[in-house]
Amino acid sequence: LQSAWTALGQNEAVRAQALYQQVLAERPDDPDATLGLAVALHRQRQLEPAWKAYQRSLHLWPENETARTGLLAILSESDPVTAESRLQEWVQTRPRDAAAQSALGNLLGRQGRWAEALGPLTQAQSLAPERAAHAYNLAVALDQSRRYEDALRMYRQALQIGGTGIPVKAIEYRLQDLQEQLSR
Repeated sequence: LQSAWTALGQNEAVRAQALYQQVLAERPDDPDATLGLAVALHRQRQLEPAWKAYQRSLHLWPENETARTGLLAILSESDPVTAESRLQEWVQTRPRDAAAQSALGNLLGRQGRWAEALGPLTQAQSLAPERAAHAYNLAVALDQSRRYEDALRMYRQALQIGGTGIPVKAIEYRLQDLQEQLSR
């Protein structure tokens, strides 16, 4: 289980999937392995099996926020209207859930509703400032909203936090572009 978790943390989703499946072959009702498998499948864009694994995870662990967020993320890609409604309800009942705030902000951003996305993305970043992905998502929303100085600060913060899940090279290129634009 620890090896699978490590692989997932290193963005080795295929390897993590195989390791989680080994654990589940021995312990089919292991909630951690079930959730890990769902996340690994989701990262590989295997949405149908990821959906089933998230549902199984919620069956084993009903209060699992990560599984619920994963289901909503998949739903937001296939049915954005329903997903937005459910995410709005979720952030109202769980306002301190950074993952739900982030999922809502990302959904709004994918729809080009950047001004609306800023609220939940700012909330997600303030609730979990140690997560580079939250800083990066907020930077993109600020950038798209033409708040370039704020975007520059958040892109830098995302790089400073580091870790997996952010496109480092793309951020570095965008930082350079923004710095050139702002110095004119």
